[in-house]
Amino acid sequence: MLTNLKKLLFLVMILSVAGIACGLDLGSALPFMPTKTNTPLPASTATPTPTLPPKPESASEEFQIEVLENETSVFTDKILGYSVVFPAEWLVIPMGSEIDMELFDLPEEDLPQDLLDLIEASRQQAGIRLLAMDYTFRYSDEERSIANLNVIFDQDQIYLEQELQDLLDDNVEAMPTLVPDSRVTYQALQTNAQGVEYAKMIVNHPKETFGVPLSQVFMLVKLNDGLLVITGTVQEEMYTDVESSFQRIFNSLEFIP
Repeated sequence: MLTNLKKLLFLVMILSVAGIACGLDLGSALPFMPTKTNTPLPASTATPTPTLPPKPESASEEFQIEVLENETSVFTDKILGYSVVFPAEWLVIPMGSEIDMELFDLPEEDLPQDLLDLIEASRQQAGIRLLAMDYTFRYSDEERSIANLNVIFDQDQIYLEQELQDLLDDNVEAMPTLVPDSRVTYQALQTNAQGVEYAKMIVNHPKETFGVPLSQVFMLVKLNDGLLVITGTVQEEMYTDVESSFQRIFNSLEFIP
């Protein structure tokens, strides 16, 4: 079993992603969280539709992003040895890449400030390899809680010593302890369309924790020297709409030579 300390560090990392998605001040509740003060939005405020910039492509020694004709994005992590395909509604940004920097040069009418704030907050989180944002707002009914996915890598040999089922069980057990009233609604070991075995967990977080009810889905995959986690975060009421998109992403993950 994972040590209590390791459980805490890992779950704080993935829960921080939920806080980023809502732009909330959780500095007093969870460590390492950026602080931001929200201005309450009127209930009748409609989400503006941004003028979407062209999706960026990039290639380096570490990452590659290829945008296909149907606007899906293929992300390849050359360091860790895997690739993931993101449907057209997701803007894919490797942390620390040229894409990450160039987006801040765009006019605000091309990429709203709330999306830039989400990028900036993600930069500050250790272990995040990739941020994917719902920049079409298809699954986000308020700009302050943008649906997003994060690819997180935690390099530690302790994960290699554990069975995937034990890793899943430990996280399921710890979740309601760290976030009171959070509910794990699904947990299972699965194998995706590329033959990759992974642990899947779906969690609903109460409004009291993040300001809005949230749903998170986790894909845990063991790599040679650590644990890879894809985390999807969305408002709870939107989860049914986005679930198939999240699953398509999970099914696309494959190891590369």
